[in-house]
Formats: sequence, C-alpha cells, structure tokens
Amino acid sequence: MLTIHLTRDSRAVAHSWGRRRIRPEVVGATEYMASITAAAAAREWDRVNVLTEWHRGRESVWVRYEDFARDPKATIDRVRCAIGSLGWEPSRRQSRSWHSVAGNPVRFQHQCAVNVDDEWKRTMPRKQRAVVTMLTAPLLHRYGYPIP
Repeated sequence: MLTIHLTRDSRAVAHSWGRRRIRPEVVGATEYMASITAAAAAREWDRVNVLTEWHRGRESVWVRYEDFARDPKATIDRVRCAIGSLGWEPSRRQSRSWHSVAGNPVRFQHQCAVNVDDEWKRTMPRKQRAVVTMLTAPLLHRYGYPIP
C-alpha cells in the first residue's frame, strides 16, 4: 500500500488550530470550530507525524504542503513517479463530489486554490511560536523546516 505523508510546518498548523472559525455546515445558528492551544496543537502534530512515519512502511512518499503550494506540478510529478515505480497505473478519473467529516471550512467550496499560507509568520505571537518550535523541533528538523 502506498502512503502519501503530507506534512505542514507545525507552527502553521498550530496557528490554524488556534483561529476562531465559523462552521459553515451549521445552518440556523452560529457555531465555531473547535480550537486548541498552541502546545496542544504541537503535541498533536508530533503524535500524528510520528504515528504516520511508524505506520507508512517502505512504499511511501513524503510531501511538504509548502512545496506543493509553491510548485504543485513538480510535487504531483514526484508522487506519480513513486506510484509508477510500484507498477501502479494512476487513474485519470476526476471526482465531482467531495465528502469529509471534519476540517477546514474551505472544504465546502467546489474548487479551492492551494496557496502558500504563511500568515503565521506575521501574526503568531512569539511565545506561541517558541513553544511550538520547542515541542516539535526534532521533526521540524527532519522535515527540513527552519528552526531559529
């Protein structure tokens, strides 16, 4: 089984989890998505990435969100190459509908652009950034993210 391990900078993830966002799927009331502290987001980021690495096995491709956002074609070509090396033929079928249980509210848009989202670099409080960096430093380093 091929695993595509998609990572994103832990500080960006923590910043996103800390935002207060309206849940667009709730009709007739205003409900907000759950948010968690920067430290809790960092621990969850570590947990998910360590478990994914442990589980993914030899047939895997690791992709950084930031690389995909900057150069989607090169990233997709790299994934296709990995699939091809396993002797699999990628499907060219496109799905017209999407389903998800939870996630970013953008999932309800029919089409969405993938952009480098580095708002966290400008708006995340220094203390939160330091906490997340400290708690996730080994994996940040492993995945090639800068550590000040």
